[in-house]
Amino acid sequence: MGVQRYADTLMILADLLEDDSDNFVIFCIMYYCIFMLKNYLSTQELWKNSLPSKTSAIDEEILVAKGS
Repeated sequence: MGVQRYADTLMILADLLEDDSDNFVIFCIMYYCIFMLKNYLSTQELWKNSLPSKTSAIDEEILVAKGS
């Protein structure tokens, strides 16, 4: 997938995340797209600050990786 497709996908995901801010799947896909765009600092910030906390999809490994 080209860089432009990741950027386009991020715009769509941002809109979806506004509608459902606790959707863990949207968050993970957004995280992946930012990582693939090699914007590692933003990826790290997103991971630390934006991980939905009220989702049943979070498992123990995710919480450990986040540092919670």
